[in-house]
Amino acid sequence: MCVHLKEYKVSYFAVPKCAWTSLKTLFFQVENGRPWSSFKVNGRDFWVHNAYPSLQFADAQALTAPGFWKFAILRDPISRLESCYRNRLMRGRGHKQLLANRDELDRRGLKLRPSFAQFVDRYEDYCDMSWDVRGHSRPLSFFLGREPGYFDRPFRLSELGDLIAELGRRIANLPELLHLQTRGKDIEVGRVGRKTKRQIEEIFGEDFQLFGAYF
Repeated sequence: MCVHLKEYKVSYFAVPKCAWTSLKTLFFQVENGRPWSSFKVNGRDFWVHNAYPSLQFADAQALTAPGFWKFAILRDPISRLESCYRNRLMRGRGHKQLLANRDELDRRGLKLRPSFAQFVDRYEDYCDMSWDVRGHSRPLSFFLGREPGYFDRPFRLSELGDLIAELGRRIANLPELLHLQTRGKDIEVGRVGRKTKRQIEEIFGEDFQLFGAYF
């Protein structure tokens, strides 16, 4: 979803595994003057992603006001999928969804804790088994459309410092950007082989074609 800061005329198009939790939390604090804190209502957990839910590009674009400065964060598909593997498939909600479907996992011949190469090789099957994994690894084009020039500034993930400097010129007293999604950092992916790279290039071919200049 876009985060719209109407007071500052800034729109952020969020993509999973591209610092979106950290940026959404930052913008919540800008809008509300206090840090984000998760809460419960009738036993249901509410996270920052409930406040700023994910939307496909066309739906997010429809909410953007004319004249807003629009930006997005881009990350190469290999690094992004590695992060999804560590943070969602091997840990967290995605892993819990696999655990809840052990019979189907076994029926399909899928491992509960696959190597990264095994995950990529059976990517669609693992997405079928976990909507959380699928949601966090959808192509960039799902969230950002097919026209990179639509954005006033597409930032590489490595350019977060440049982004914060730009936001600081637009937003007074900008809060500190926190690195919030660290789960799975201890999991080693190892060297990504040629076969696995080719498979990722096939799965995310459109992203490489549209946004490859930013990888």
